[in-house]
Amino acid sequence: MVWASVPYMFTQTELLTEIWRSIPGSSGVDEKCPATEMSFGMLQQAVQGLVASRRYLLVLDDVCNDESGHGQTEKMRTTWEDVLAPFRDGGNGSRILVTCRATICAKVLGAGTKITLNGLGADDLVLVLKKIAFGDAQKKTPPLDDVIRSVAEQLRGSPSAAKTVVDMMKNRHRKKDWKKLLEKAGSWYCGAGLASEAPLACAAGASTYRNLPQHLRSCLGFCSMFPDKWEFEPETLVKMWIAHGIICGDHGQSMEGVGREYVGELQKRSMLKTISRDGRATCFVIHDQVHSMLMSVCATEFFRLSNDDLIRRRGNIPASVRHLSLTGGGCLALAQLKDDPVLKKLRTLLVFDDGRSSSSTAVFAIDNHVLKQLKAITVLDFAGTRITELPKAVGKLKHLRYLGLPDSAKSLPAAVTKLLHLQTLSLGKDCKLDEDHGFPGDGMSNLVNLRHLDMDMKYVAMIRRIGRLERFQGSVEFCADRGKGHGMEELAGMDSLHGTLTVKGLQAVAGKEEAQKAQLGKKESLKTLKLEWELPKLGGRTCSTSTDSQEQVLEGLQPNGRLQELRIQRYQGTSSPGWLGSNLLTSLSHLILINCRNWQALPCLSQLPDLRMLHLKEMYAIARIDHKLYGAGVLRSLEKLVLDDMPNLIEWSADSTEDKFPRLQEILILNCPRLAKLPRVPATVKNMRIEKDNSSYYLDMAFSPKSSSFTLDVHGEAVQLLQQDLLHQDHALAVRALSISKYAGETDVNVKLLSSVRSLSLSRCVVTDRLLGVFFLNLQSLEKLRISDCGEVRTFPEYAMPPSLKSIELNGCHPKLAEKLRGSARICSIPRVHIC
Repeated sequence: MVWASVPYMFTQTELLTEIWRSIPGSSGVDEKCPATEMSFGMLQQAVQGLVASRRYLLVLDDVCNDESGHGQTEKMRTTWEDVLAPFRDGGNGSRILVTCRATICAKVLGAGTKITLNGLGADDLVLVLKKIAFGDAQKKTPPLDDVIRSVAEQLRGSPSAAKTVVDMMKNRHRKKDWKKLLEKAGSWYCGAGLASEAPLACAAGASTYRNLPQHLRSCLGFCSMFPDKWEFEPETLVKMWIAHGIICGDHGQSMEGVGREYVGELQKRSMLKTISRDGRATCFVIHDQVHSMLMSVCATEFFRLSNDDLIRRRGNIPASVRHLSLTGGGCLALAQLKDDPVLKKLRTLLVFDDGRSSSSTAVFAIDNHVLKQLKAITVLDFAGTRITELPKAVGKLKHLRYLGLPDSAKSLPAAVTKLLHLQTLSLGKDCKLDEDHGFPGDGMSNLVNLRHLDMDMKYVAMIRRIGRLERFQGSVEFCADRGKGHGMEELAGMDSLHGTLTVKGLQAVAGKEEAQKAQLGKKESLKTLKLEWELPKLGGRTCSTSTDSQEQVLEGLQPNGRLQELRIQRYQGTSSPGWLGSNLLTSLSHLILINCRNWQALPCLSQLPDLRMLHLKEMYAIARIDHKLYGAGVLRSLEKLVLDDMPNLIEWSADSTEDKFPRLQEILILNCPRLAKLPRVPATVKNMRIEKDNSSYYLDMAFSPKSSSFTLDVHGEAVQLLQQDLLHQDHALAVRALSISKYAGETDVNVKLLSSVRSLSLSRCVVTDRLLGVFFLNLQSLEKLRISDCGEVRTFPEYAMPPSLKSIELNGCHPKLAEKLRGSARICSIPRVHIC
């Protein structure tokens, strides 16, 4: 075994020299030719000579990544390839084990299996503390047990921190000594102690922090102010970094894009840990030990303080602090700091009340007097409080760039519109402002530096002359039918939009020329465009709402080719815009057409190479979907097709669905009562539902990844779909469970292709002896039969039962049938029979 400790070694020679010196047997060679006198090539040959054809375990302990400049990560990858080259000739079963504090190091070395160590639990740390302090991990110390456990819980899972603190407590058995240690440890971890006072701060972790590029150190320092185990939403964090001035645009890339890259870089360095919700990575947390280290090394500039710290008089704020967070009763703490001179120098103030204060306390703490003290503030976040109103003095904060408010806010003062440098205004997702005077829509256009409005879209729609917000990045709802300040020309200069643009009231737009004033084609970063018409409202702007007029308006709303989702709703034209059937929208992945009742024919969509979802609803004039949908091409990316509430659709046909829909995975056909012709379903489809008449008629096919099989649920006259050769042979052979309910037809059910069905359920059907015989004859793999509420069943074709049948369950059948079957020797031979 070779164990080499290589912290902060970045050159080929120093890395391989350390490994060479750690190899058993190298000492004799080193006496003849010291490693310091050997070139890198000589070192490679010497190492290769010792490990060639021998099985080895090489442990590279505490590997670090060089952060000294741009491109160093790729350089380190090449360095390690050269350093480890001699080990390629080792024997079978050789392994290399790497320990590091950052995921990026493992990637640089091309590591396979990764094991994350999350620290020791409190029970284990108690044993460590006792072992170091008393020499015996099992020593009985009843008077000290509670306080020792409390100290262990403060250590954040770190055994090295345990060793550091217990070195001060060796052979001390007095409870008051341990209590003093606990109190001191608490101050170190809450951020109220300086770096020089905090032996718990991991020296190695601090070195890793100092080795980071300056911009990442600043980002992490900002994160240190948040409460323990805080779940960071990356978008919110990036907006604060931008306001703080950490991020600048790079080579045409938006500041938000650069910020997301910074988040990714911190992930790679294991500073941020991903938290998944609903299977998606939506937020991040900082590991306890990293958080503790950050609070220690950043405390001269970024400081965290709780109300308890102030009460215990251990929370003196260093004069150098420019970024402050108040936690654990933050409003109460702010009330105590109202006249503290540090407020005048703060650039960041975050207040987390943790539910300890009422809304009245918040109003008392966050008043005009406090806001007037914050003369240099750039980031002000009250989202963690219960404040209902913001004092008018907020308008005096001329440097403010980020303002966060909670769900409890009921109104925004007009003074907010004086914050000319404001970049982000964030309200809680459930915030409901007063309808009459809660939102100053007339003055919001003064905020010409605004990039994000995190609030309900109905408030965004109230902003008049929104076109002045040319730097706006987020989503916008725009109503073209609200008169002055809402003309289509307002959208012309808003080319920085990155989210969703919803344009409502398009019936108020006179024609193509007026629609073109929005200049939608210039909005290269827009992801989603929603275009909505409505019936003219009484007293609203009057204009022509003819079919020709609406067709011209839609033609004038040509979007940029990078658009990903398009939704058109209540359009009353009869034809498609020319740009929709062209090769313009090469990035469009979702096309949704709703309640366009006069639209007669869909354009050829094979020109949309990335189209993954097509959703058609209430398209009353469409009677056929055929080859015109794809023309001479194919819908090569389409994965989901939805046809909903199309009463006049009679046919969906395709020459070869396998060729024309090569990636189709989901089909939903809902409330299309006249649809009589369907093509064979492509083998790629995993889920399909065909439904009519409010669920009295449906066929539901669903794929189970766990068993790699399908279930087929058929209700009512939808059984007739099985006669139409609807299912692909691959589907039919993969159906393991078949359920039929409320079928009263006289036609036999076509189950010839469903030969792999193992479970059959019949419920509330008219079941005859002949029909059961058809099932038994074709389903020779059947193992489970369940018949319920089929009262007309009086005979049972025992002679035709497949030999594979293992379970029969009869519920609610005719009494005579139940009596007959209980006396049948053939039925009694079935392992599981339940008759009632």
